[in-house]
Amino acid sequence: MVFWAIVVILTLLALTFVLRPLLLGGVRGTVRAEYDAQIYRDQLAEIDADLVRGVLNEGEAQASRAEVSRRLLAAAAEAERSAADGTAPGGLSRAVSLGVVAAGFAAVFGAYVTLGAPGLPDQPLASRDLGAQFAQAQRPDQTTAELAAAAEPGATDEPTGPQADQYRELVAQLESVLGERPDDARGHQLLAQAYLRLNRRIAAREAQEEVLRITGAGASAEDYAALAEYMILAANGYVSPEAEAILTQALTQDPQDIIARYYSGLSLAQNGALDVAEEVWTSLLIGLSEDNPMAGSVRWGLERLRAARPTGLPGPTAEDIEAAEDASPEEQQAMIEGMVARLSDRLATEGGTPDEWARLIRAQAVLGRTEQATAIWQEARNAFAASPPSVALVDGVAAEMGLEAPEE
Repeated sequence: MVFWAIVVILTLLALTFVLRPLLLGGVRGTVRAEYDAQIYRDQLAEIDADLVRGVLNEGEAQASRAEVSRRLLAAAAEAERSAADGTAPGGLSRAVSLGVVAAGFAAVFGAYVTLGAPGLPDQPLASRDLGAQFAQAQRPDQTTAELAAAAEPGATDEPTGPQADQYRELVAQLESVLGERPDDARGHQLLAQAYLRLNRRIAAREAQEEVLRITGAGASAEDYAALAEYMILAANGYVSPEAEAILTQALTQDPQDIIARYYSGLSLAQNGALDVAEEVWTSLLIGLSEDNPMAGSVRWGLERLRAARPTGLPGPTAEDIEAAEDASPEEQQAMIEGMVARLSDRLATEGGTPDEWARLIRAQAVLGRTEQATAIWQEARNAFAASPPSVALVDGVAAEMGLEAPEE
């Protein structure tokens, strides 16, 4: 009974918007034209204000006034024509209204009886969270990704040659030893590495999982990072939700772990957070020595990332990074502050995209300049007040960095 009462109320509310013009006739026909005319009057005032501020010169202001004035005259004429129209006959309007009400109720009830399920009980909220289920379905889990990767041509082919034969002998020896000592964590670590040399990626992931099983609560950040890497390699470079969880474990124990930081940047890039991924990888690269094998991977990732960035946001140049690698910590800090200052100056004078403002907020907060970050956040909110998605973006970054809005 309650359900049908709700249906009746909602139907009446919907029909109210349909019937209102019929009952009022042409009395409100001038609303749109009057609204447009007011907008054009406001635009003329803005043109005068822009001329005073120097945003427009006299010639541009005159051209803009002429165009807006033309539109204002057209809107005023339309308002006059609409005001001259008479209202519809009252009897006819009421008859049409009653017909619309009857047809509306007939359509609603007929559709529900035909397509609905009147006796169906309430369903749990979890089973109705279709949006979350769809979003999750769009990202394959680890098992699905591994199966897809293994099905690709050549994915499971093992290398040949004397060195590969040596690794096969090592694998046979380790498997024999671990058959007798299944809780040997170091043996499983070596086995995982040997499997990887032979392109047995899923086997490497399984061996590293044994390491974490054996070590339990004593597993190190390196252990978690190694497992995440094997999972990602087994999925042909895809960072699954399960791999992301393992990376989080690694970074929780050691925020400076190189492997975990690299693959966290990859995860961010795969999920569309290109700007944040660039910051993660740039920061990582600055701290790596030239002979570190990860340096080449990070550089390659940055090149691919910048080529794929749709917004074209400016980041550190190759020369900036090369200079920073040889600099002292104090010099590196000065370089970072210089980049932040340049971005701040450009946004203050030329403006920029919401992504650039968000990037500046995050950079100032990372440098410990909470007051500056908060001030920039408020400035960005004012600049994008007419764009709720842009405000939501900068608000999200501010919340992520723990900023608090100043008291009004």
